[in-house]
Amino acid sequence: MAVVRDDRGRPARPRSAEQRAVRVIGWDGAPVAHPCAGSPLGALCCCSARGLAAGRARQLGVPPERAEFFQGSLASTGLPSRYADGLVCVDAIGFARDRRAVLEESRRVLKPGARAVLTSGRNRTRPVLPPWKEQAAGTGLILDAEEERQHEPAMWQRLYQLWIEHEAELRAQLGNDQADSMLTEARTRGPALAGRQAVTVALRRPED
Repeated sequence: MAVVRDDRGRPARPRSAEQRAVRVIGWDGAPVAHPCAGSPLGALCCCSARGLAAGRARQLGVPPERAEFFQGSLASTGLPSRYADGLVCVDAIGFARDRRAVLEESRRVLKPGARAVLTSGRNRTRPVLPPWKEQAAGTGLILDAEEERQHEPAMWQRLYQLWIEHEAELRAQLGNDQADSMLTEARTRGPALAGRQAVTVALRRPED
Protein backbone atom coordinates (compact mmCIF):
# COMPACT_ATOMS: atom_id res chain seq x y z
CA MET A 1 0.00 0.00 0.00
CA ALA A 2 1.17 3.53 -0.74
CA VAL A 3 0.11 6.68 1.07
CA VAL A 4 0.16 10.00 -0.80
CA ARG A 5 0.37 13.23 1.17
CA ASP A 6 0.73 16.82 -0.03
CA ASP A 7 2.91 18.54 2.56
CA ARG A 8 1.70 21.94 1.36
CA GLY A 9 -1.86 21.12 2.39
CA ARG A 10 -3.21 20.99 -1.18
CA PRO A 11 -4.70 18.04 -3.10
CA ALA A 12 -1.93 15.78 -4.41
CA ARG A 13 -1.61 15.85 -8.21
CA PRO A 14 0.94 14.18 -10.52
CA ARG A 15 3.93 16.40 -11.33
CA SER A 16 7.41 15.96 -12.64
CA ALA A 17 9.96 14.68 -10.13
CA GLU A 18 11.47 18.15 -9.83
CA GLN A 19 8.12 19.82 -9.13
CA ARG A 20 6.61 17.10 -6.96
CA ALA A 21 5.83 18.27 -3.43
CA VAL A 22 3.93 15.16 -2.36
CA ARG A 23 5.29 12.64 0.09
CA VAL A 24 4.88 8.91 -0.59
CA ILE A 25 4.98 6.26 2.14
CA GLY A 26 4.86 2.62 1.09
CA TRP A 27 4.17 -0.65 2.92
CA ASP A 28 4.58 -4.28 1.96
CA GLY A 29 3.91 -7.25 4.18
CA ALA A 30 6.47 -9.61 2.69
CA PRO A 31 9.45 -9.79 0.29
CA VAL A 32 8.40 -8.85 -3.21
CA ALA A 33 9.10 -10.55 -6.53
CA HIS A 34 10.01 -8.76 -9.74
CA PRO A 35 10.96 -9.81 -13.30
CA CYS A 36 14.51 -11.06 -13.74
CA ALA A 37 16.58 -9.04 -16.18
CA GLY A 38 16.84 -10.76 -19.55
CA SER A 39 14.29 -13.47 -18.78
CA PRO A 40 11.79 -14.14 -21.60
CA LEU A 41 9.46 -15.97 -19.21
CA GLY A 42 8.44 -13.23 -16.84
CA ALA A 43 10.47 -15.17 -14.28
CA LEU A 44 10.60 -13.65 -10.83
CA CYS A 45 13.54 -12.87 -8.60
CA CYS A 46 13.14 -11.98 -4.95
CA CYS A 47 14.44 -8.88 -3.31
CA SER A 48 13.17 -6.77 -0.46
CA ALA A 49 10.14 -4.65 -1.21
CA ARG A 50 11.82 -1.69 0.45
CA GLY A 51 14.96 -2.01 -1.67
CA LEU A 52 13.04 -2.35 -4.92
CA ALA A 53 10.77 0.61 -4.18
CA ALA A 54 13.63 2.84 -3.01
CA GLY A 55 15.60 2.05 -6.16
CA ARG A 56 12.64 2.87 -8.35
CA ALA A 57 12.14 6.18 -6.54
CA ARG A 58 15.77 7.10 -7.21
CA GLN A 59 15.35 6.27 -10.90
CA LEU A 60 12.37 8.63 -11.07
CA GLY A 61 14.32 11.41 -9.40
CA VAL A 62 12.19 11.53 -6.26
CA PRO A 63 14.13 13.13 -3.37
CA PRO A 64 14.72 10.70 -0.47
CA GLU A 65 12.79 12.90 1.97
CA ARG A 66 9.71 12.56 -0.27
CA ALA A 67 9.54 8.76 -0.31
CA GLU A 68 9.73 6.27 2.56
CA PHE A 69 9.17 2.51 2.43
CA PHE A 70 8.42 0.03 5.20
CA GLN A 71 7.61 -3.63 5.67
CA GLY A 72 4.58 -3.86 7.88
CA SER A 73 0.86 -4.40 8.24
CA LEU A 74 -1.92 -2.98 6.09
CA ALA A 75 -4.25 -3.17 9.08
CA SER A 76 -1.95 -1.22 11.41
CA THR A 77 0.12 1.39 9.60
CA GLY A 78 1.07 3.49 12.61
CA LEU A 79 0.23 6.68 10.72
CA PRO A 80 -1.71 9.52 12.34
CA SER A 81 -5.45 9.73 11.76
CA ARG A 82 -6.64 11.95 8.90
CA TYR A 83 -3.11 11.99 7.48
CA ALA A 84 -3.29 10.90 3.84
CA ASP A 85 -4.55 12.66 0.73
CA GLY A 86 -4.77 9.26 -0.97
CA LEU A 87 -4.06 5.54 -0.66
CA VAL A 88 -3.13 3.04 -3.38
CA CYS A 89 -3.20 -0.71 -2.70
CA VAL A 90 -2.36 -3.05 -5.60
CA ASP A 91 -3.38 -6.72 -5.33
CA ALA A 92 -2.56 -6.89 -1.62
CA ILE A 93 -5.88 -6.68 0.20
CA GLY A 94 -6.83 -10.15 -1.04
CA PHE A 95 -4.04 -11.59 1.10
CA ALA A 96 -5.13 -9.79 4.26
CA ARG A 97 -6.46 -12.04 7.02
CA ASP A 98 -8.93 -9.38 8.10
CA ARG A 99 -10.14 -7.28 5.18
CA ARG A 100 -12.47 -5.28 7.38
CA ALA A 101 -9.54 -4.22 9.57
CA VAL A 102 -7.63 -3.03 6.46
CA LEU A 103 -10.60 -0.96 5.28
CA GLU A 104 -11.12 0.51 8.74
CA GLU A 105 -7.44 1.46 8.91
CA SER A 106 -7.71 3.02 5.45
CA ARG A 107 -10.63 5.13 6.58
CA ARG A 108 -8.80 6.20 9.73
CA VAL A 109 -5.69 7.31 7.84
CA LEU A 110 -7.51 9.13 5.03
CA LYS A 111 -8.40 12.77 5.34
CA PRO A 112 -12.13 13.53 5.04
CA GLY A 113 -12.98 13.53 1.33
CA ALA A 114 -9.81 11.63 0.36
CA ARG A 115 -9.88 8.37 -1.59
CA ALA A 116 -8.30 4.92 -1.56
CA VAL A 117 -7.82 3.05 -4.86
CA LEU A 118 -7.61 -0.73 -4.47
CA THR A 119 -7.22 -3.63 -6.87
CA SER A 120 -8.48 -7.09 -5.99
CA GLY A 121 -10.19 -10.16 -7.39
CA ARG A 122 -13.12 -12.45 -6.66
CA ASN A 123 -14.86 -15.50 -8.03
CA ARG A 124 -17.35 -14.34 -10.63
CA THR A 125 -20.01 -16.97 -9.91
CA ARG A 126 -19.33 -17.84 -6.25
CA PRO A 127 -18.18 -14.67 -4.49
CA VAL A 128 -17.09 -15.23 -0.90
CA LEU A 129 -17.30 -11.60 0.19
CA PRO A 130 -20.19 -9.11 -0.06
CA PRO A 131 -20.26 -6.61 -2.94
CA TRP A 132 -17.79 -3.75 -2.61
CA LYS A 133 -20.57 -1.26 -1.92
CA GLU A 134 -21.53 -3.20 1.19
CA GLN A 135 -17.94 -3.69 2.31
CA ALA A 136 -17.33 0.04 1.99
CA ALA A 137 -20.50 1.05 3.81
CA GLY A 138 -19.75 -1.40 6.63
CA THR A 139 -16.47 0.40 7.37
CA GLY A 140 -17.65 3.99 6.97
CA LEU A 141 -16.46 4.44 3.37
CA ILE A 142 -18.28 5.28 0.14
CA LEU A 143 -17.78 3.33 -3.10
CA ASP A 144 -17.12 5.97 -5.75
CA ALA A 145 -16.24 3.63 -8.62
CA GLU A 146 -15.75 -0.04 -9.49
CA GLU A 147 -14.23 -1.17 -12.78
CA GLU A 148 -13.44 -4.65 -14.05
CA ARG A 149 -9.94 -5.31 -15.44
CA GLN A 150 -11.00 -7.77 -18.10
CA HIS A 151 -7.52 -8.47 -19.48
CA GLU A 152 -5.91 -9.54 -16.21
CA PRO A 153 -7.01 -13.20 -15.84
CA ALA A 154 -5.85 -14.02 -19.39
CA MET A 155 -2.50 -12.32 -18.73
CA TRP A 156 -1.90 -14.45 -15.62
CA GLN A 157 -3.04 -17.59 -17.44
CA ARG A 158 -0.45 -17.05 -20.15
CA LEU A 159 2.29 -16.32 -17.62
CA TYR A 160 1.47 -19.43 -15.60
CA GLN A 161 1.55 -21.55 -18.77
CA LEU A 162 5.02 -20.22 -19.58
CA TRP A 163 6.30 -21.06 -16.10
CA ILE A 164 5.05 -24.64 -16.38
CA GLU A 165 6.31 -25.12 -19.95
CA HIS A 166 9.78 -23.82 -19.05
CA GLU A 167 10.23 -25.44 -15.65
CA ALA A 168 13.81 -26.51 -16.35
CA GLU A 169 14.85 -22.97 -17.25
CA LEU A 170 13.20 -21.57 -14.13
CA ARG A 171 15.09 -24.02 -11.94
CA ALA A 172 18.36 -23.19 -13.65
CA GLN A 173 17.87 -19.43 -13.30
CA LEU A 174 16.24 -19.21 -9.88
CA GLY A 175 16.96 -22.41 -8.00
CA ASN A 176 14.56 -25.08 -6.83
CA ASP A 177 12.98 -23.24 -3.90
CA GLN A 178 11.87 -20.23 -5.93
CA ALA A 179 10.85 -22.36 -8.89
CA ASP A 180 8.80 -24.67 -6.66
CA SER A 181 6.97 -21.68 -5.20
CA MET A 182 6.16 -20.28 -8.63
CA LEU A 183 5.07 -23.60 -10.07
CA THR A 184 2.83 -24.31 -7.09
CA GLU A 185 1.19 -20.94 -7.60
CA ALA A 186 0.74 -21.61 -11.31
CA ARG A 187 -0.79 -25.05 -10.79
CA THR A 188 -3.10 -24.07 -7.93
CA ARG A 189 -4.24 -20.64 -9.07
CA GLY A 190 -4.21 -21.21 -12.80
CA PRO A 191 -7.31 -23.43 -12.95
CA ALA A 192 -9.34 -20.85 -11.00
CA LEU A 193 -8.59 -17.98 -13.37
CA ALA A 194 -11.48 -18.78 -15.71
CA GLY A 195 -13.92 -17.70 -13.01
CA ARG A 196 -11.87 -14.78 -11.67
CA GLN A 197 -13.13 -11.21 -11.85
CA ALA A 198 -10.38 -8.64 -11.35
CA VAL A 199 -11.55 -5.20 -10.26
CA THR A 200 -10.31 -1.74 -9.35
CA VAL A 201 -12.34 0.18 -6.79
CA ALA A 202 -12.21 3.75 -5.50
CA LEU A 203 -13.36 4.24 -1.91
CA ARG A 204 -13.86 7.66 -0.33
CA ARG A 205 -13.92 8.77 3.26
CA PRO A 206 -16.96 11.03 3.67
CA GLU A 207 -16.58 14.66 4.59
CA ASP A 208 -17.30 15.42 8.22
